Amino acid sequence: MTEKEIIAKWVNNDIAKGNLSIMIFDGWKIKAYQTFDPDNNFQNRGSNTYYAYERYGSVVRVEDIQHDIVYHQSWSALMPVVEKIIKLKYPDGEDIFLRTFGMLDEKGNLMVRFNRSQLFHDKSLIKATWFAVVDFIEYFNEEIKAEDISVSRPMI
Repeated sequence: MTEKEIIAKWVNNDIAKGNLSIMIFDGWKIKAYQTFDPDNNFQNRGSNTYYAYERYGSVVRVEDIQHDIVYHQSWSALMPVVEKIIKLKYPDGEDIFLRTFGMLDEKGNLMVRFNRSQLFHDKSLIKATWFAVVDFIEYFNEEIKAEDISVSRPMI
């Protein structure tokens, strides 16, 4: 199975898809694992294979992404990704930064956006931030080649 086929099978809602985009941007890599079945000793490997994303020794099965990955709910998960984004520069040298963060719109919704990106509104600041991060990563994956991105200033 290709990574795309695996994702299509198990990741089937917008939050899980957004969290998966963030995971990949955040350095998670997909890997096939074999489970041990003492009855067939790996004779039928296809039925004993599962796929998971791995990073720094942590493993999350693809089918568990919808439940176990919480970038959309946890500041401690999401903010390191925001920090990673704002350490980058656009290909023309401009720093990437949060242009709007936590300001209220006329309806009382909180607003978040990175420079050069669209503005996101939500009653929850973490949700608005999550939408802005997912949007930036989509832009990053479609428009900016990895070799065109450079590390900006160090975070203090």
